[in-house]
Amino acid sequence: MIGWAPRYLVLDLTTALKTSFRHKARVVRVNPQPAPIKQRLLIEMSGNLGAYEPMSGKDFAPLVRGS
Repeated sequence: MIGWAPRYLVLDLTTALKTSFRHKARVVRVNPQPAPIKQRLLIEMSGNLGAYEPMSGKDFAPLVRGS
């Protein structure tokens, strides 16, 4: 693995990489020192998730339901 991703997106990213046969990643920017080594590359990912719905897990459920 290269770099860092927000904790709340890790499950979606790993699921996408495991289930999607069509995905691409490209380097958008290279950050020079003194940026931490795990934050040197900004990578843009794209692809087709098929039927998988990102951000649909319990971590993304509303905290308060409307009345």
